[in-house]
Amino acid sequence: MKPKSYTLLEAYQYLKKYQLSDSLYLIGAVNAALKYGSAHLQTDDIPKEVAIWLGRATQPGMRFNIYTSATRLARLLLLSGTNDYRGKPLSLLDNSLPFALDVAGASYDPELEDQLKNASSNLTNNILGRIGQTQFPLQGNRLSLIGRALLLFEMLPQSVNGNYSINQKLTEYFDINVMEFITTGLALWIKCDGSIDYNLEIESPLDKYANDATQQAFLKLSSGTSEDYKRIIRGENWKVPSKLFDTYFLEPLLQMPAIKVEASSTLKKGAYVVPQSKYLLDRASTGIFYLLADKEQQLGQAAGKMKQNAFRVYFGDVYRAYVKTQLMQANGDTLLIDLDEDFENKSGEKLPDFALIQGNTCIVIEVKTSLLTLKSRAFFDEATMEQEIKAGSFKKAVIQLYEFRNRILLNQTGDPRFKFVSEVISILAGYEDIFVLNSYLLPMLDEQYGKLTKNLQLASISDIDSLGSILGEGQSITELMKLKINNSETRSWMLEQYLKDHIHTENKVLKEGFNSLLERLRVL
Repeated sequence: MKPKSYTLLEAYQYLKKYQLSDSLYLIGAVNAALKYGSAHLQTDDIPKEVAIWLGRATQPGMRFNIYTSATRLARLLLLSGTNDYRGKPLSLLDNSLPFALDVAGASYDPELEDQLKNASSNLTNNILGRIGQTQFPLQGNRLSLIGRALLLFEMLPQSVNGNYSINQKLTEYFDINVMEFITTGLALWIKCDGSIDYNLEIESPLDKYANDATQQAFLKLSSGTSEDYKRIIRGENWKVPSKLFDTYFLEPLLQMPAIKVEASSTLKKGAYVVPQSKYLLDRASTGIFYLLADKEQQLGQAAGKMKQNAFRVYFGDVYRAYVKTQLMQANGDTLLIDLDEDFENKSGEKLPDFALIQGNTCIVIEVKTSLLTLKSRAFFDEATMEQEIKAGSFKKAVIQLYEFRNRILLNQTGDPRFKFVSEVISILAGYEDIFVLNSYLLPMLDEQYGKLTKNLQLASISDIDSLGSILGEGQSITELMKLKINNSETRSWMLEQYLKDHIHTENKVLKEGFNSLLERLRVL
């Protein structure tokens, strides 16, 4: 028999009878028990019934399904209209939590999906794009996030010249420095059992970076109320459900992983619930980018300079340095050329950032901080995307990559290192992870730019990490990329998805970044 499905409003009607914070705590405890992966239950300070229940989930994939379903359930609960002053909390003792997980998993709104289907010529990628933005971040390597954060916001800025100090500005604006922010987020994630109702009791030398004061600063920047959560998704009309925004807007818990408790029968006054502890790590990593980008945007707007953003300008150079660091893992017969620093540009035209040569094949890489706006990344609205890929920065990047590709193939670079190159692959790399860049955007770019997209691939930071891993293992990235782009199916895959089966070791750059944090904390 086909299982019952629930429209969004039907799911809300069912869930709103449950008390909010204690229900979110139980969901958070389930997710905290799984934070080290499905194969390793973490049971310290976790309610006994949670450990027993998860211990029974032994079929392959069952625990990960619980992990993702519980995260979705937290979203629906927060949007349902329930609060801390009504009903009883969800429980495993009366099976109300498993049933609520089924309701969350079976919520489907035919009217909304028909609307999106009619608005999209590429429905499969439209759906995968919107779902992927919430599900794929839950699958990322946890400790790589911290290694990446330390590189981007602490280590690389020490060697990237500019009129902006990430550490100084973070401290000036928010009373917490980069090391404190990253370390405190990591410490809270390690300790989190579904709630934060304690002070960080950390012995020296760690308490230099993670202590009660840094915890308060981190939580001030990374928490909010259930009303705040709804406002992020719905705006000022936050009491009224919006099918599209409620279902597909980017997850606010990435911005505010801790939700303030108003009333609870089990948690202390002033406590926070953390429905998905993984988002503490995301906040500790990418949170610095969004905090400073938003703050500088506000300051620019207040000064009447709508497009001014000193942080984004500087971070563009930092991210370029990060990409170069990943590419520098190349060894053997691989040649890396920094086209800004190690190439005589006689024409004076704007060039891509890097060229990577293996044998007779060259990969040319252009680095951008942003490829798509928030609205595009949330809803994958085709009309909005079409406007954006026709806009200045996207158009310039595509043309720039194509023109330099032609110069290489026509032997017009004036640089003997390109003399024997007979095939060129182009990569346009952004910072923010968008998991269907190739499957969704490449067909649109093909239609808009025709031959200019020959051998083009789109990438984000996780893709660059995967590319770096292949280079670090001494593999032929050019051969792998040629196989990818010459296959009509794999051409549309994200690079990380395509390369992951070929990667056998940890990314050395990210591992060294994380280890450098442990050394500073005197853990190693």
